[in-house]
Amino acid sequence: MVRTLVIEDRLSLLRLYQTVLGQRNHDVAVAPAGEAGLGAASRGRPDLVIMDLLLPGITGAEVAQKLTEAGILPAAPLIVTTGLPGGEARAIAVSMGASALLVKPFDMITMLALVDEVLSKSGQQPTAPQAKLPPTPPYGPHQLP
Repeated sequence: MVRTLVIEDRLSLLRLYQTVLGQRNHDVAVAPAGEAGLGAASRGRPDLVIMDLLLPGITGAEVAQKLTEAGILPAAPLIVTTGLPGGEARAIAVSMGASALLVKPFDMITMLALVDEVLSKSGQQPTAPQAKLPPTPPYGPHQLP
């Protein structure tokens, strides 16, 4: 099971991460702000960190610096999320030591694919859904039952 820390100030998105990643066998710790994220990271060292760049209180960049000083990053890969334009956000994410950047808005399928890619590159096992999907009916793509 992958221990994943998600630091995100939008509570609806935080809950969505928790649900979707939980269904993929992640033990998800969530924090709505940078200071809370630092506390959660110190209580249980994460295998993966997903963090918004713009957080209330201390910024994502400051959180990343403190996680690096604590030895949590780069041992755990970091995925940075943001609504900032790509070029500016990419430069900041690189300076934070991020493994990947996810620009908002994004869909959960894209996020899960990126999580699996980052975990694979870090030598960890990508995650799989807990429950298997029902078999696809034997209909063509444009046929109805």
